[in-house]
Amino acid sequence: MFEFSSAPSTEDIVRDDVLFSVDGVKYSIPRTVPTWVGLEMSVLAIENGVGAAQVFALRTCLGETGFDALRQAKDITSEQLDTVIDVCVERCTGPKSPAASSD
Repeated sequence: MFEFSSAPSTEDIVRDDVLFSVDGVKYSIPRTVPTWVGLEMSVLAIENGVGAAQVFALRTCLGETGFDALRQAKDITSEQLDTVIDVCVERCTGPKSPAASSD
């Protein structure tokens, strides 16, 4: 049997992998994200669409300050934005399982 807690984690998400900078200010994402985040993303994707899940991943990884900075980056290309989204989504959903790899 598993025993879970519904209380928020007492551990702060430490943002230590720099992902981008805006006007010289670096914005980082965490190396690890709590497992529940991936589950919440799944629920958001089903109930509100993939875009809602992606925004949740961005806000979780970047924090509100980083998310707001990203929104203010007026010269970001669609390819750069796609990369930031992909990195945040992958970070939130965890590493791919060995069965999913092509090795």
